Amino acid sequence: MRPNKTASLILGFASTLLVIAFFIITYTHDQKVKEHTANSFRFEKETFVVKGTASSDKIAYTSIQELDLVDQVAMDDPLQMDYFNGEADTKKYGSVRCYVYVHQKPFIIIQTQKRIFVINDHSEKATKQLYGKIQDKMK
Repeated sequence: MRPNKTASLILGFASTLLVIAFFIITYTHDQKVKEHTANSFRFEKETFVVKGTASSDKIAYTSIQELDLVDQVAMDDPLQMDYFNGEADTKKYGSVRCYVYVHQKPFIIIQTQKRIFVINDHSEKATKQLYGKIQDKMK
C-alpha cells in the first residue's frame, strides 16, 4: 500500500503545479492584453501620424476637410476582435481606414479628400483628448 500512497502524493503534487502554472499563464496573458497598445499617435508640425499594428498614415492637418466625434460606426461586416487596423466598409462612410479599439467608444472620423479614417484610443478620455489635440492643430 505504501507505493500507491507515494504515487498518489506525486500525482497530486504534479496536478497542483499544473493548476498553479495555468493560473500564472492566464494572469500574465490577461495583463499583456490590457497593457497592449494597438495604435500610437504623433503630432508633427504639419502632419498627424497614426501607426497601427499593420499600417500607418500621415495626415496633413490642412488636408482634413471634416472632423467628427461619434459614438458608433456601423460596419457592413461587424468586427469581432478587440482592436483593428486596416480597411473596412461602413454603412455611412463607405470604405475607411481604421485604427480602432473595436469595443471602445467614441470614434474620431477624419475625412480628407483622398480617404476617410476612423480612429480611437484605448479609453473614452484618451480619445476625447486626442480629438481636442487634432482640433487645435487644425486651427
